[in-house]
Amino acid sequence: MFTTTYEESQERFAGLLDPVRQWWPQAGLTRHPIGQENLTVDLITADPNGSPDRVLLITTGQHGMEGYVGSAMLQLFVNEFIDQIDPERTGLVLLHALNPWGMKHHRRVDEANVDLNRNFLPDWSALDRSANQGYRTARTFFAEQGVGFWTGFAQTLLRLGVKGLKQATLLGQYEFPQGIYYGGNDYRPNTRLLIDLYRELLRRYDQVLQIDMHTGFGPRYQMSVVNSALDPQEPAALIDRFGYPLVVRTTPTEFYAIAGDMIDFVYHLARTEFPQKRLYATCFEFGTLGDSLLAGVQSLKRMIEENRAHHWGVPPNRVDAVKAAFRELFYPSEEAWRQKALADCRQALTGVLRAQGFIH
Repeated sequence: MFTTTYEESQERFAGLLDPVRQWWPQAGLTRHPIGQENLTVDLITADPNGSPDRVLLITTGQHGMEGYVGSAMLQLFVNEFIDQIDPERTGLVLLHALNPWGMKHHRRVDEANVDLNRNFLPDWSALDRSANQGYRTARTFFAEQGVGFWTGFAQTLLRLGVKGLKQATLLGQYEFPQGIYYGGNDYRPNTRLLIDLYRELLRRYDQVLQIDMHTGFGPRYQMSVVNSALDPQEPAALIDRFGYPLVVRTTPTEFYAIAGDMIDFVYHLARTEFPQKRLYATCFEFGTLGDSLLAGVQSLKRMIEENRAHHWGVPPNRVDAVKAAFRELFYPSEEAWRQKALADCRQALTGVLRAQGFIH
């Protein structure tokens, strides 16, 4: 299930069309060109055979490098769950690699260095680009500064504190295009594509369920079901309802706050334009390094070093090590981790799909 190149993953995804057509004979595969390298965002779309009551949307690869795990989870879904869904009432949309450039080049961002999960702002005209003062204060540490990581980290920690440092990095920033967690200056083509898809699905269906696949944050061997802070459901109640042990929200205490978050955006869109529709959108986040303080520091180190290597270069003897460390941050090679990720996804899919009425 786990691939090594964008092209291999894309080919595997195309191969899912035939098993989908066993239940939705009119299902189709569309490829939307993105960028200048003949890369595409690929969609398998299946309309209900009967009444269009509800739709399941599974999205992957928003952070390109994370698309490899997402691709495996699409394979798992089609192999193990598709025959449990009622094709008469249920539509299906599977999205492969929202950020194909990042997936192909083993980066988290797109070709303009934009983090697409900081690009879904409801209103760009209301954006205060200097709002992330913590990032501005420590911008040379986050980007191109000449001193070593540990010296810069110690200096930044003294200036911002633990909470300030975490917020400065993870919230997102809109001032420094070559920095980490850069949200861009307008919607990216990939973002517009998904926004248009959201509107189409919310217009056509009474119930929309989205599951988005991510890697990186949280316990190493326990995937987190991560809900929007805009979702009113209490995580403790959902743990019982889903039969899954770890459900959190994107609040500073439970997870971390995000500006321009994709899942937040679809909730905002539903509330403002489609208030009568039923929506549940969530993220499956497969932790990689772990959730300790040291793991968080190591994650930041790998993010910063990979970004510096891309924009300003690193000594030749460091290139392979930086790339390998970054790859492990979002796509662990350990077989035990991959098997546990599949098991967690299987358990969470069962719980969420059952709770939402998509399977029995």
